[in-house]
Amino acid sequence: MCGELIKANARVCRFCKAQLGGAPHPAPPPPSYPYGGTAQPPYGYSQNPPPKKKSSCLLWVILAIVGAVVLVCGGGVVLWLVGKEAGAKAMCKANLEQQLAPQIRNETAGGKVDPELDRLRGEKFWKEIARRRGQPDQFICFGAALKGEQRGLLGPQKPLSEIRDDEPVGCCPRGTHKEGIWIIYKTGKIEFVDSDSPAAKKAFEALGD
Repeated sequence: MCGELIKANARVCRFCKAQLGGAPHPAPPPPSYPYGGTAQPPYGYSQNPPPKKKSSCLLWVILAIVGAVVLVCGGGVVLWLVGKEAGAKAMCKANLEQQLAPQIRNETAGGKVDPELDRLRGEKFWKEIARRRGQPDQFICFGAALKGEQRGLLGPQKPLSEIRDDEPVGCCPRGTHKEGIWIIYKTGKIEFVDSDSPAAKKAFEALGD
């Protein structure tokens, strides 16, 4: 009745008190045990072990895939989320702030400029800055990329050591952004100005491909 081991000739179960000889008497209800079942299994093992939690491996795999897509196609995701024009402007700003401005400040710290960098002009200047920052290639203006043009920042046309702190050392090519251009100065300061503003005109005169 209860599943316990008793003697073959026993008339009454010593565990559940069930009558084994003569007219049967209903046995008392079996005790309940953790995780269900009607008898305590031997050696501490449960007949009905607790349910296993579902593995979260699939969730982590999905998150990893999403993260990889964002890293590889980050620029495209931003452009899709906020619109092409606004996205290109935002991506240019992010690259200037996080990559190029810090490197310019490092290169001009203490008033000394590396002679190798001092002789570079135009886009070659920014290609070298990008290389020193650990980027695989020069900085590409996202506004130009939207128009199918792989153009980098315009660079200085005279030695970096001769440029004053309030003078530009780089800017987006003309017409690449609908509302204007980004300008980066020798101090690492950046600003977005209208293409027809005096600051933009000054930058176009001082900088080139």
